Amino acid sequence: MIRSDRRSGFTMIEVLITLVIVGLLLSLLYGVLVTTLQSKKKVEKISTRERVRAGIIRLIAQDLRGVYTYSITATSGDGPPEPILPGGDSGKKPSAQSKIPRIEGAFLGKDQGDADSISFVTTRDHEGSGEELGTSFSRIHYTLQAGSEPGLQTLFRGVEPFIEGQESGSDVRYEEVYNRITIFDLSYLEAVGDTDWKTSWSAARPPLAIRLNVDFRLHDDPEDAEPEPFEVIISIPTS
Repeated sequence: MIRSDRRSGFTMIEVLITLVIVGLLLSLLYGVLVTTLQSKKKVEKISTRERVRAGIIRLIAQDLRGVYTYSITATSGDGPPEPILPGGDSGKKPSAQSKIPRIEGAFLGKDQGDADSISFVTTRDHEGSGEELGTSFSRIHYTLQAGSEPGLQTLFRGVEPFIEGQESGSDVRYEEVYNRITIFDLSYLEAVGDTDWKTSWSAARPPLAIRLNVDFRLHDDPEDAEPEPFEVIISIPTS
């Protein structure tokens, strides 16, 4: 019988070629995986920013929907101008005690660089406490305070019942809106056709519109350092 010394199996060259091919496939798969994860993170970041933006805009717009509007043209006979409350579900007819033709300082906007504040009388959010005091109005405040990290501020929304003759700030309930604000800049449109927006406002009647410029940082994202401010114009109902 003739015996063969040739053994079955792979040669060293075949093993090396196989390892090279597997390595190339793994590197390609790794590249695809990294790209997919980066794309997913980017999409999640954009989605989160959009949710925060929409939340801030929606909250402010809802409050402005019920703003107390003092019209300098609407009159009742030969008498003084009457207040106009916005229509819709958010507009509520004022009680006899709170129906005031004119409220001085009903709408206040302070220019403080990139940390503006705003305060206005509205029919929103009096939630019973105001009704017990004989008013259908609230004064709502949006203001910022320095945050725990440099360059970041916390946006607060404050609500208090509006009582004629009572000093503002005596019974304000504040709640946090977002705590990583970097820019909160407001400007005000006085009349149709104006091209210059005012940086502050103090009058019995509100502006026709507010231009809001906001930027912020996301939570738990050290890479979110590039400024991405967004600007939106919120119209104020006057009839």
